[in-house]
Order: sequence, then C-alpha cells, then structure tokens
Amino acid sequence: MADQRSPSLASLSLTMADNPPPNGLASAPRPSAEWFQEQLLQTAIALALGLVSMAIYATGRVGLMLAPKFHPWLASGAGVLVVLALIRAFFLARQAGYLSKKNLRANQTNQSCESKAHHHGDHAHDECGHSHHHPDASAETCCDDHHHGPDCGHDHGHQWLPLQVMVLSIPIVLFALNLPNEAFGAMKALDLEAYSLAPSGAGSGGKADGVSFLQLERAASNPEARGLYDGKTVQLVGKFVGDHDKRFTLIRFKMNCCAADAVPLNAAIMVDPQSQARLDYRHWSGKWVEVNGEVRFLQSRDGKSYLAALILRAKDTEELNKSETWIRETVPDSPFLTN
Repeated sequence: MADQRSPSLASLSLTMADNPPPNGLASAPRPSAEWFQEQLLQTAIALALGLVSMAIYATGRVGLMLAPKFHPWLASGAGVLVVLALIRAFFLARQAGYLSKKNLRANQTNQSCESKAHHHGDHAHDECGHSHHHPDASAETCCDDHHHGPDCGHDHGHQWLPLQVMVLSIPIVLFALNLPNEAFGAMKALDLEAYSLAPSGAGSGGKADGVSFLQLERAASNPEARGLYDGKTVQLVGKFVGDHDKRFTLIRFKMNCCAADAVPLNAAIMVDPQSQARLDYRHWSGKWVEVNGEVRFLQSRDGKSYLAALILRAKDTEELNKSETWIRETVPDSPFLTN
C-alpha cells in the first residue's frame, strides 16, 4: 500500500528519523555552578537568620522588640527556619554529589569512545551512542553545547544576587551591632507650665504595692480612683528625664505588639516644695531609676484635667541623692510595659 500521508508529514517523519532530539531535550537541564552557589548562599543566610532569632530569644533581647505574647512564636519560627535550612543544605549537597558522579561517568565514557575510535581508525558513533548531527560551529561556541533559548541561556538573574544578600543580611548585621538596644529616641520632660505645682488634697496616707504607670494615668481622669491613690506611697521604675533640681519626669514605654507601636507613659516627680533638698539631675539624667514617692494629683490651670505626680519628701539634698530611700539606680526586666 502506498504511503497516504501528506508530503509535509512524511518529510517531518524523515527529518526526525535522521535527526533525533539531542540528549538535553530528553532529560531535565543540569543546574549550573552559579545556581548551586546562589542556592547555598541563600540557604546559609536563612540558617543565619534562624540562629540569630534564637539568640535574640535566648538572650532576652526579644523583649526590646516584641510583646511577651509573641516570644514563643519567634522561638518556634526560628527553630523551623533552622531545620528547613539544614534540610535544604543536605539535599543540595546530595544533588551536587550525584551530578559530580554522573559527570565523572560521562567523561569516562567519552574517553573510552575516543580511545576506540583512535584504535579502529573510524568514528564508532553507533557503539558509543553519539549522533551524526553536528551543531553549527557558531552555536556551539556561543552556547557551549547546551540549549537554553535566546541569548545563549545565560541567567541574568544572578545580577540581583548581591542585592538579595544585602537585604537578607540586614537583621544579621543589626544583631552583630547589638541593635536594637534599650536606647530610645529623644525623650522630653513633661511641660508642667499648664499645671498647678501645688498638690491638691490632704491625701489618705499608707502604702500601695504593685501600682503601675497605667493605673496612675487612668486614675488621674477618675475622681474615685484619685481618692483611692491620693497620698499613698508607691514605687515606680522608669527613665530619669529632666534638668531641674526640684522636679523631673519618669518615663516608661507601653508596648502593645512591638517596639514600633510603643507609646510613652509619663509621671511627674517633684521634690517637696517645703524641703531644701535639691536633685543632682546631672548624676541621674538618662538612667533607669526606682522612685519611692507619695502620689498626688496636679490640677491643670483650667481645672479640666489632672496629672499624676510623686512627691519626694526628703529632708535634705544628701538624703535625697545618697540614701536610696527616695531614688536609686536600678535595671528593669524590660524597658517596656505590656500591661
């Protein structure tokens, strides 16, 4: 029976029979050395990020960045990242070893074929599985016998690798520089010009334990709470800010989620106006201090609001600055408040 196929199909069949597809199309392309370098570098950075996150958690520096409720998530996420990076490194090493052995076997086969061809005086192409198809010399020179498409298949994405490394390395560099630390931005003392510096009320006396910045701030806007705290002796810990010898501002930051959303909480600290004691503000400025004082509420001059203040009833300057009864240097568990 005559071949009923169209001339074009017959021609295509003949062409494919005479020119079988190259081996590179029959199997997946082998990764280049540049690809392995990029993968290994990214894996190393991922491993470093995981280890840095674990170190931040272990050293307690996570408290400078995140609220406590997020600490377990950071630790678990860092652990997962480290494990995934190690798994990725293992498989990359395994893949590289496999390709190295495969290339070695291919080289040995080529050497064997060349040796046989030399001894027999002809090209033993069929014996060694070589095709009689010889690619164009210019294409071989450009693409080095592998086909990746236009422009010889060069991966121009590698030009972005330095930028990727720089961006991903930022957290590692910050950790190496001991950042973030507990140094806040510029902190300003309260402007008390709008308040009467004479405390109102006689006070109930006594001592109240566990009173926080937030409680005093809320009490200032509630008449019943003001009556409850007014005159009580409390302890507060914060940063000493100010340059006056009779008053300063105690500052603490409230964190809801992370350091970026922290807001300052302020308490006015005043030396008893009737006392001759003077603050050595040059010594205390910028330090973490614990203050023991009597809670009073300063009324604004327009009578519409109140500000919580602690009164230090020291007898003289030496007692105020040296005895540690009213003010002493301390180190807080965390520079931020979360409740």
